[in-house]
Amino acid sequence: MAEVGPPTRIVEEGSAVCVSGDLDMVGGTELDRVLTRVQGDRGDVELDLGDVSFVDSTGLRSLLAANRRAGAGGGSLRIVAASPAVRRLLEITATADLFDLADAATGAADARSEPMRQADTANGESDPDLGDPAGPGGRATTGD
Repeated sequence: MAEVGPPTRIVEEGSAVCVSGDLDMVGGTELDRVLTRVQGDRGDVELDLGDVSFVDSTGLRSLLAANRRAGAGGGSLRIVAASPAVRRLLEITATADLFDLADAATGAADARSEPMRQADTANGESDPDLGDPAGPGGRATTGD
């Protein structure tokens, strides 16, 4: 039986999208759907990938498509945090230079935005000050 990684969790609040877990065929497809909607609504997107544990070609395709949409639509896609798995994939595929990457090589977990910290409460990590896992007016989706 194939080993299953952590479920993909995508939390959206305004123009911020935070992702944790695997960006594989399921998670990458879900990310593409969310980013398409957010980019259509807002144009500029800040993407937190600091808690992505695995990313494959489907996840990369979703990132590249979002980056193309941003350029074509006059918006921007900024990766504000990238896990070592994401950085490695971008480096070995020579696509890192295509993205607006914040200097988040270290301390990606510290740079996580409020929606991702709030999502941690939904995964059993308690912080009474954080409230609803999706944040005020936010949406939380899983790629289960």
